[in-house]
Amino acid sequence: MSEHYTSKSGKLFSDKKWLENHHAIKSRLRSELVHKLPIFDGDKVLDIGCGTGDWSLLVADKVGHKGKVIGIDIDEESIELANRKKNNHYHRSQVIFLVKKLSELEVVNKFDVIVIFNCLSYISDPSSLLIESLKHIKPGGRIIIKDSDLASDFFWPVDRCLYNKIMSKIDCSYKAGELSYNHFFAREIPFLLKTNGFLKVNSMVQSFSFTHPLDAPQKKYIKENAALISKYSYKLGLIEESIEWAEQFNEESCSCILESERFLYSMSEFVFYALAPSKS
Repeated sequence: MSEHYTSKSGKLFSDKKWLENHHAIKSRLRSELVHKLPIFDGDKVLDIGCGTGDWSLLVADKVGHKGKVIGIDIDEESIELANRKKNNHYHRSQVIFLVKKLSELEVVNKFDVIVIFNCLSYISDPSSLLIESLKHIKPGGRIIIKDSDLASDFFWPVDRCLYNKIMSKIDCSYKAGELSYNHFFAREIPFLLKTNGFLKVNSMVQSFSFTHPLDAPQKKYIKENAALISKYSYKLGLIEESIEWAEQFNEESCSCILESERFLYSMSEFVFYALAPSKS
């Protein structure tokens, strides 16, 4: 995996430059998404794997001055940046960022809501994290998990046979234990929630797309997402396919699709929310 996506903590997709560009591309859509979530004025919210704090600050706008948001992450550099952002935020007094694992967080006053955005899929044992999170949620409180599924990415115009061959190989290789990261994790979340004690699982899907002409940040974002597919296909032995796929996003190549008037890129983000058990 490229070092570009990895922070000093070694955590995948936590490099601050990658996170900042990722958020800038989708900041308006992310704000709209948070507005739709079951988070209410005055709620106390825990953001697990908060990264550079962008989601936490959006949630702070939702809970208002009566609420509280605590963001935790294992990456010190990300938390440093989150605190710098917080200093310029209207609800800064309602937000706390900590370098901590969930297991290190003291259980004192439980939370109304726990959010896990783009993080659970990187955990080696997500069930254990969900079980641990139950200790920190009030009876009947809410958990909200957002993650993506690589198969929801849509690039056009591309050779769909090539794309399907690569994606099938990635899927089969994960199931065979050849890959440690599950790019199709989002589809597993409802089952994980139900089997780890959560009730009344609901879902929401938010999609967004980019069409020609693209600005520089959009191109950067699309090229990085496409590069993941190329890198994994190369790693799995699809050498020619990897090169052919990468050439479609190489701006110096005559086969680059980014300047095509037909160009379309879309992806979907999947949100699942459920309730913690109430006291019997």
